[in-house]
Amino acid sequence: MPRSAQTVANGINHLSCLWGHLETMGYANSNPWEKIPRPPIPKKAPSAPTEDDFAQFFAWVDAKRWELMSVYLRVKSLACCRTLDLCQVRAKQFDAKAGTLTITAEQDKTHRERIIHLPAELVKRLDAIRGKHFLWENYTPETQERDARARDEFRPELLAMAVRRLFQQYAKKFPDRKKITPHSLRRRGITLVVKATGSVDAASALIGIRAETAKRNYLDTEKAFDTKAIMEKMAGILLPKTAPESGQ
Repeated sequence: MPRSAQTVANGINHLSCLWGHLETMGYANSNPWEKIPRPPIPKKAPSAPTEDDFAQFFAWVDAKRWELMSVYLRVKSLACCRTLDLCQVRAKQFDAKAGTLTITAEQDKTHRERIIHLPAELVKRLDAIRGKHFLWENYTPETQERDARARDEFRPELLAMAVRRLFQQYAKKFPDRKKITPHSLRRRGITLVVKATGSVDAASALIGIRAETAKRNYLDTEKAFDTKAIMEKMAGILLPKTAPESGQ
């Protein structure tokens, strides 16, 4: 079976990495995979699911009546943050009176402190399920009610795994629907913020992400800037005008 350029490149990179370890351990004298040319990989622009796609996903989540997960995903959607960054937030970082949630520089991959302002209804829901130490630690007793074999100590990594499993369950249950992943929420958020501000730099400062990273991995340019409408508007400007022939 033919393999895609990305699959071939990944295979060569993995083998090269393995041989590098073998060299370090003294089991190989050289790394032949370093000389193997990688196939050119076509660049594909990031694409975010539609708002209808997300509405279907959240309707499915809400039908499970798992309040903590429903609130978590809404906070994640608003914060446009990485899954583990949000999972490790402490309860004291949530200020119900001010309606804010702070992600510290130590918890953020880009080492920036972020203050997320939450709407009143979401503040009320979050305050009702908050833990004493970790914000989301009530995930543990809730899972024990569902599964007696579940761990009795909260760890942010376990919640992050549960979030990923939830998206996998959705994809398995609805294979004909648009695939949605935890990163899709971040891609959606970055795209909508750029659309609202008209600036990738402003969005990157607000969300806490490098502008180049946002453009390369997250930004759905077609949705953020409505490129079709812009090009239609610019057609009359960009198309060269024909000069009248001499003598006419």
